[in-house]
Amino acid sequence: MNKMNKMNKMNKMNKLIIILIIVTLTNCKGSQESNNIKVENSTSKNNIVGDAFKIGDLEVAQFDFHERMNWEDALKACKTLGDGWKLPSKEEMDFIYQNKDAISGLNLTSTADPNNGGGYWTSKEYEYDPQGAWVQDFHNGGFGGVGKEAKYHVRAVRVLKRN
Repeated sequence: MNKMNKMNKMNKMNKLIIILIIVTLTNCKGSQESNNIKVENSTSKNNIVGDAFKIGDLEVAQFDFHERMNWEDALKACKTLGDGWKLPSKEEMDFIYQNKDAISGLNLTSTADPNNGGGYWTSKEYEYDPQGAWVQDFHNGGFGGVGKEAKYHVRAVRVLKRN
C-alpha cells in the first residue's frame, strides 16, 4: 500500500508540473493579445521600448510591436506602454522616416507588398474619409490614407520633457 501511495503522489505531482508548464507557456505570448491589446508586465514593455532611440525631442521605441495591427489596436497598444508612449503623429512619423538610418529595425518594404504590409500607422485620421487614417510608407517616404481595419506596423514614440 505504501508503494501505491507513492505512485499516486508522483502521478499527482507530474500532472501538477504539466499544468504549470502549460500555464507558463500560455502566458508567454508576448506583449499583446489579439482582441485585448495590453502590456502585461515590465518585461513585455521592455520588449517594445527596449533601449529607445532619442532624436531631438522625440524618443522612439527600439522595436515595432510584434504583429501588424489595425489602427484602433495600434492606438491602444502604444498607450499601454504608459508614461507618455503613444502612436506617432503624422509629423513625428515623417521625422522618424527622415532619421531612419539612425533607428534600427524599421520595416522598409513598400506598403504595396501584400505579404509584409510595410508602412507605419500614424495617429492622424484621414481627413477625407473618417474611416481611414494616415500610413507612411518607409520604402519611399510617401503617405496614404488607409482604412482603419487594415493591418500595418506600429512603432511607439513619446515626446521628451524639456528641462
